Amino acid sequence: HMKQQLYEFDLSVESERRKAEFLREHVMSTNSPLQPLWSDTSVNGIPVYFIQVCSRDLWKLPSQGMLRFTFISFQMHQPIPDSLLNFVLNLIAETPADCERARIIRQIFGSKDVVFHLTCSMVKSLLDHFADRETKSQVYPHLKRHLVDLQNSLAFEFGLSGTLAASQMLLFANVVKASKQLNRKVKKKRAGAKKSAKQ
Repeated sequence: HMKQQLYEFDLSVESERRKAEFLREHVMSTNSPLQPLWSDTSVNGIPVYFIQVCSRDLWKLPSQGMLRFTFISFQMHQPIPDSLLNFVLNLIAETPADCERARIIRQIFGSKDVVFHLTCSMVKSLLDHFADRETKSQVYPHLKRHLVDLQNSLAFEFGLSGTLAASQMLLFANVVKASKQLNRKVKKKRAGAKKSAKQ
């Protein structure tokens, strides 16, 4: 079915510019009758034609200004094209820190307005760029809402929850170890105090 979403982006704000770049890449990377569209596009009120949106040679996204357009998608639960996935993967690969990578994922995939879809293998390829396991667990919910093959995510999610459970068990073990060490110190102090009292 067709879905329309009105977007307004301040292109001088990095997070909003990234979303705009992603949605434009979505248009340019889809060559089919179900290609998403930008309608009534303008920057600071100046019209931008769809043929310009589809071509990097005809139009470059300005570094400043208010971009406004209606995004029209024909949702058939088809995963995003590989070229669009590679666009995001390259963006993440160029970012050195996990916290910054997580911010990119939230900026692009955190919206509840689902206009694109991912497979489990796509989600895995995105999460493989994160070194920190806890960050992976925080990022995954933003990607999960876009999954089209949710049935394939069970083993995948078990791996994430297993990782989380393992870290929690390690933390618990460390707490128990510290508690035992503290108890031994307390017993030694009490034994020392008793000896001093007898003398």
